[in-house]
Amino acid sequence: MKVILQQDVANVGRKFQIVDVPKGYALNKLVPRGLAVPATNAAQKQLAGKAAQIAAEQALVARQFDELLVALQAEQLQIPMEANEQEQLFQALSVKDVVRALAGRGLEVAEVMLVVPRSIKSLGEHTLTLTDGERSAEVSIKIVNSSN
Repeated sequence: MKVILQQDVANVGRKFQIVDVPKGYALNKLVPRGLAVPATNAAQKQLAGKAAQIAAEQALVARQFDELLVALQAEQLQIPMEANEQEQLFQALSVKDVVRALAGRGLEVAEVMLVVPRSIKSLGEHTLTLTDGERSAEVSIKIVNSSN
């Protein structure tokens, strides 16, 4: 079944992309959750009318990705978190923790742009993946003890 994605969907496609997915997946998951709409002729014509808006949004995402990548490569992001004496975190690092730390530096980023490849549960340097859907880059972060 052809659908028009209303948001980026992992392993399916990007916002405003027309994709072919199994009918059950479309009708039971994507459409009810507002992630996609059926790709009817009317919906495709409406999508064509939004071409300029779509291009502008994609350019904005690409620009945000570039700015964030330059900022993170220029100065390593340090994220304070609570840890015990063995340098183990009381709570694993989440994408929301990284987004909050970036916001503290004046950098705005969507959660979908960050990928934590594995559960991070210790202090020190770790690698995250920054992605805009088409490009990706690895960036280094440092988790420091917030009680020090």
